[in-house]
Amino acid sequence: MDRPPRRRLPAWSRVGLAAAADRLAAQPPGTGAWWRRELRQEKLKPVAQLPTDAKALKAELLKQYPADADNQEGWLWTAGRWLLLDAPSTPGTRAAVYRMLAGLPHVKVADGVKDDEGRAGVALLLGDPLQQQIIIDRDSGDLLAVQSELLRPDGKEAWLPVGRPFESLLVERLGWTDEQPTEKVERRPGSP
Repeated sequence: MDRPPRRRLPAWSRVGLAAAADRLAAQPPGTGAWWRRELRQEKLKPVAQLPTDAKALKAELLKQYPADADNQEGWLWTAGRWLLLDAPSTPGTRAAVYRMLAGLPHVKVADGVKDDEGRAGVALLLGDPLQQQIIIDRDSGDLLAVQSELLRPDGKEAWLPVGRPFESLLVERLGWTDEQPTEKVERRPGSP
């Protein structure tokens, strides 16, 4: 699918966004011990057409790379993360994503990296001092978590905790099923 090139929005569009953000900021923060979100999941077809070879997958993904973008590695990382977390991709394509990401120049591979629940795995790591992590179960190859961590204090991200994940998507189950989704609520941090 061909996408139109990204372009800077005109000033009147940014004004509309600013007004929407102002209206949101004026709302009360909410109360209660639980954060709840309700999403609708559309049925998707598997991304079965994507290659199961890392080099071929990278070439296929780069066909969609925006002409005006300036960070190919970051774009491939984001595309790979999407394929692992959100796309109904095949096990072969998922394995190719791991290999493709591991082959990127600034991506490191480390063993024994723990997710926010303490599960250890082999991880793909990108960035310093703000590090993105994709943690994989060493035995099964299943995705355990995708998280971000500030490795050491940095002036730009002084509000973030150092040395532990500040954003963590823990994977409990991932794959095709005939079970309908069940409602799940998330606890608000710091609540009983």
